[in-house]
Amino acid sequence: MPILFLPARWHPPARRLRNFLLTDATALLILGIGILFRGLSYAPGVLGPAPQGGSHPAEVMLPINAWATVWIIAGVACIAAAFTRSEVLDAVALGLGVALNIAWGVSFIAATIIGDSARGWVSAVGYFSIAALVLWAVWRGKRGDVDLDEGAV
Repeated sequence: MPILFLPARWHPPARRLRNFLLTDATALLILGIGILFRGLSYAPGVLGPAPQGGSHPAEVMLPINAWATVWIIAGVACIAAAFTRSEVLDAVALGLGVALNIAWGVSFIAATIIGDSARGWVSAVGYFSIAALVLWAVWRGKRGDVDLDEGAV
């Protein structure tokens, strides 16, 4: 175990960090950070100029400033859930974060189908991939929790 190669005084914090990283909190934290920065990128003047709204159907439904607020709230909720032990907050934050990514993916697919963005499907792949990876990470359990049948293919 690599922790054993660290100085002895680092063992307890290294074990705490490893234990944290083996939980669903890591998926929530990664998802939350990505969502938070996406929301900040939509807020005018925070991380540069906000994009022009309307590049896909979801951005036509609400002004880009409103979407900034939605993404920021979802990102903060995911980050907060990573550090709390509230199953309700975990479920709500995870659901909101995954739903936003799926909604954006569907919106980019729609933009491709209606002809507004010939390559919108490429962005959709990224959004769907994030949602799928988060769901997989959360539903799979920790490696020690999964009973693998050695004889199965």
